Amino acid sequence: MSPRVVAVVQAQPELAFAVALERAPAALAPNTFIIYGLYAADAPDVIRYVGRAAASRYESRVREHLAEAKRGRVTHKCCWIRAVLTAGIAVEARILTTARSHDEANDLERLYVRRLGTQRRLTNGTGGGDGTPGRRLTEKQKRAVGESTKRRWTGRKHTPESIAKMSRAHRGVPQSPEVVAKRAGALRGRPLTNEHRRKVGDALRGLKRSQESRMRISEAMRNSPRAVASSRVNIALALRASIAVNTGRRNSPEAISKMRAKRLAFWSAPNHEAARAALAKARRTRAAEMTPEQRSAISKRGAARIPPEQRSANARRASLARWRH
Repeated sequence: MSPRVVAVVQAQPELAFAVALERAPAALAPNTFIIYGLYAADAPDVIRYVGRAAASRYESRVREHLAEAKRGRVTHKCCWIRAVLTAGIAVEARILTTARSHDEANDLERLYVRRLGTQRRLTNGTGGGDGTPGRRLTEKQKRAVGESTKRRWTGRKHTPESIAKMSRAHRGVPQSPEVVAKRAGALRGRPLTNEHRRKVGDALRGLKRSQESRMRISEAMRNSPRAVASSRVNIALALRASIAVNTGRRNSPEAISKMRAKRLAFWSAPNHEAARAALAKARRTRAAEMTPEQRSAISKRGAARIPPEQRSANARRASLARWRH
């Protein structure tokens, strides 16, 4: 017979609740899940509740059922536990089967709830598995749940020890692709406060990533529509800012001569011969495809940028050039 351990929970000052539970075998793998059943000691063949828990949390999960009954929670399961223990009968837990993955555990729990629910009076409020399938709350119950959650968590913060403990409990636990996709969908598009952004930046600053990780991030960002749209917006804003800063600004003759000399040196280099030819070809192609209206508009825009005195000087030079020819 499997070894048992007794957990005692004080429900009322004059009443002690006790549960005997079958211990999980020590040879179970760390990622194993247990499907268990709760029953009254005087009726071991009548399972009244089917639950699921990781092997490492099996015993604590059974104790949580007793703690909920102690707090006076009003559910079918808690009312049954209180009624059995008040009558002086022990509530016991039995391992029904084990599962190797989270998804398999969900399927097995639903299977046992469906199979035992047709033969006995189960106290499960749902059909088993993740979430609450098969359970329907009234509007009054929904409001009560929301108000209770707000009262319990508003202003509450976990201690560093509690955060570290939760992190260790979840580290290494495999998650199905469906769970990962569901969590990503819930977080995608959620606006972040400046404080949240600062905390994320502080956590990631100085983090060294492997070359493979960098390649994956780069590929994901390159193919992301959001990243492409953000890049276009940033480029447009940068161009507008540059135009706003340089509008009406005139360079000194020394700056103009430096820029001209640098540009000439750049394009006169031997390795830029192909680039010069490609640029000239692109300009010719673009000019050939322009309509007369487009050429006129470009000419007017260029003329509008030239000050009147420079425009007069350009006109005199053009007239002199025509007279010489």
